[in-house]
Amino acid sequence: MGTQNFLTDDEDIIFIQKYISDNFQLNYDSNDINYIVDLIYEFYEKIGMFNENAGASKDITIDEDEVADFVMKCLKEDGMNHITKEMTEQVIEAEFAYCESIGIFE
Repeated sequence: MGTQNFLTDDEDIIFIQKYISDNFQLNYDSNDINYIVDLIYEFYEKIGMFNENAGASKDITIDEDEVADFVMKCLKEDGMNHITKEMTEQVIEAEFAYCESIGIFE
């Protein structure tokens, strides 16, 4: 599964690292977080969130469970089995919080 770094930047990763639990901070590095975030944006692209004709994110409902299922499927396909579902869910929650904080979902 090819990933592309759509909106990930240092501020995003720092926000997520502060948001996730200490246990995950110790066991996963910024590369793991960045990989998950790339997959989240791959999901957004797949559902047409960035399609100009769809009116951007205003017309699309994002289901966290669907995002988690997509990310976990991709991680498995990519052999990234060390990343747990719990870690994935925390990163998704943190990424949603980050997007809210910078107004992406407005």
